[in-house]
Amino acid sequence: MDARPHTDPGTHGESDDTMTVNVTIESKVVWRIIFAVLVVFGALWAIGEAQSLVALIGMSFFFSLALQP
Repeated sequence: MDARPHTDPGTHGESDDTMTVNVTIESKVVWRIIFAVLVVFGALWAIGEAQSLVALIGMSFFFSLALQP
């Protein structure tokens, strides 16, 4: 006599209890995300356009630190 519990071969011992999660995203949140992405891309584009100026400012900042006693 088999002492193991009987399971249906189709379920492989898995439970039939499933949990469903519904996520609701408001349109206000979507527009904020779109705006944030556009601002980041705009800032990256502006820095790319002024790359030599940004490099010069960064270099002058480190030179100013080196000149401090």
